[in-house]
Amino acid sequence: LGDLHIRANNDVYKGVQSYLQAIQREPSVELLRIIDQVTRTNQPLPDQELIALAQGALSKLDPIAGAVEAKALMNLGRKRDALLAMERSWKVFEHAIAKGWFSPDANAAWFIDLADLFQDDPAEGEKFVNALVGGELSSHQLAGLAIYYESLGGEHINKALALLDKGLSLGDGEQNTRLRLLMMRGALLVEAGRLDESEKAFRLLAK
Repeated sequence: LGDLHIRANNDVYKGVQSYLQAIQREPSVELLRIIDQVTRTNQPLPDQELIALAQGALSKLDPIAGAVEAKALMNLGRKRDALLAMERSWKVFEHAIAKGWFSPDANAAWFIDLADLFQDDPAEGEKFVNALVGGELSSHQLAGLAIYYESLGGEHINKALALLDKGLSLGDGEQNTRLRLLMMRGALLVEAGRLDESEKAFRLLAK
C-alpha cells in the first residue's frame, strides 16, 4: 500500500504512514532503510509519527533510525535536536565500523541524509562532520564525505573527487576501502564526463 501511494500518486505522506504501520507489524532493517530513503523529500511528512518510531524500540534495528528522526525534527524547526540525533546515529555507526560489525560503507545513507539537512549550506555540513571526528578524517570517513558532496550534485562533484583523492593518498584503510574509493572515483569521473580519467581509475582496480 505504501508503494502504491508513492508510485501511483506521489503521495509520500500516506506512503510513509503505510510503511510505519507495516514496520510495526513486522520490523525489518530493509523497511527502515526504505523509510529513510523516501523521507528525503520536500513533501509534508508524518513527522511526529516518524519521531515516535525513531525514539522507540524500532530504533534498535539500525542506526539510520537516528537520521530519520533528525529529518523529522528539522521539518518541525528543531535544528538543535536534529543535529543531536545525527550525532547519536554517527557514534553508533562509527563504533560498529570500528568493531568490525559493519562494513566501512554502512553509513553511506547517513551522509546522504546529512546532505538533505544541509542542502542550503553544504560547508556547514562538512564542518559538522569535522567536529564529530575531532581530528583528521580517515579514508572511509573521507569516502562518506565524498558521498555527501556527490549527492548535492553540480559543482560539488569536484569537491567529492578531491576528497576521494585525499582518501587514496592516506593509505590507512584495508584493501576493500581502497577498492571502494577507486570505484567511487571512477563512477564520479564518468558522471562528470571525464571518461579518459575514469578509465585510468578503473584500471587501477586490477592492480
